[in-house]
Amino acid sequence: MFSNSKSNEIDFQQNFCYVRATNQQDDSKVDYRVRLAVFEGPLDLLLTLIERRELDITAISLAMVTDQYLEYLETVEMVDPDALADFLVVAAKLLVIKSFALLPSPMPTAEEEEDAADLTHALLQFQAFQRAAEGLRAREDSVLRAYPRVAKQPEPTTALARPQISLAALVTAYKQHQARMAEAPLEVTIPEATWTVAEKILVIKDMLARGAMVTFTSLLDTATSRLEAVVTFLALLQLIKEGLVFVEQRKIFGEIYLSRGGRNHAGTETRRGAEG
Repeated sequence: MFSNSKSNEIDFQQNFCYVRATNQQDDSKVDYRVRLAVFEGPLDLLLTLIERRELDITAISLAMVTDQYLEYLETVEMVDPDALADFLVVAAKLLVIKSFALLPSPMPTAEEEEDAADLTHALLQFQAFQRAAEGLRAREDSVLRAYPRVAKQPEPTTALARPQISLAALVTAYKQHQARMAEAPLEVTIPEATWTVAEKILVIKDMLARGAMVTFTSLLDTATSRLEAVVTFLALLQLIKEGLVFVEQRKIFGEIYLSRGGRNHAGTETRRGAEG
């Protein structure tokens, strides 16, 4: 894994300066520091430099590392189990790396390769859990303890019938009503006032607010003139467009029924059906 050849040797003096400078930013986070001739800093940084081949594992005395840690444990009042577990994991990995570097490298058997792969997998899993724990700890330290939950979508209302009529059917029904009015006896009347679309909208709303269903024919029959029928029809279309009126035709060419709607999901479907 590591070579003892001169080509792989590291300038210890230059590397020691690099390690000291790099590790200054971690002093506030790690209490225990390894102090060797070629390195001074946290143990996990030592492992990182060795894995990157920036330090020669054969120049590291693992016995000295262990002795220093035991001396450190004697100085603390209470041993942190997590910190102790971290040390054991890193020390074990350093021991494995140094063993491979010092011992001859025979061809590994399939079982040995599997054991090495299992060890690597276990270490990677440990590092992943360690990073996750650090993330949760940082989140707790920053007082971000609220976890968003997506609100449940409201159930669509089923009390109102789905639209079964199109704008073309409404226009056809309107033309049929106008044709019947043309066949009726002509009566000369003078209209008392001219209706606006806004006024007819209020009239239709008032009719439907009573709760009873109104037929399309009975609505147009309230008109006393063709002009008023046109205004009534335009007011109805506007209410359908806004989703304030539901329309329903229970059978083909049958009567068209109107009922009060609302600005909800069902009203949107009704509006689409009337515009289609």
